[in-house]
Amino acid sequence: MRRFSCRIYGVLRDGDKVLLARSRFQERSFINFPGGGVEIEEAPGDALRREFLEETGLVIRPVRTLYANQEAHLSTQAP
Repeated sequence: MRRFSCRIYGVLRDGDKVLLARSRFQERSFINFPGGGVEIEEAPGDALRREFLEETGLVIRPVRTLYANQEAHLSTQAP
């Protein structure tokens, strides 16, 4: 089965400080920039604003795109 995942993350700077988020996924803990999955028919900027609000409580205004990537990967797990 092929699965497509479109995700977006944001870098929020305050001088020389950068905001990071702690998350858990499948029993693993990791630190990343705030962000997550883009919903079907959701604009990337809207997804980033939603993810920041959900994860940090902050209302943001995205300024520019630093990097974009999309992947389709094979999965043996049922959706």
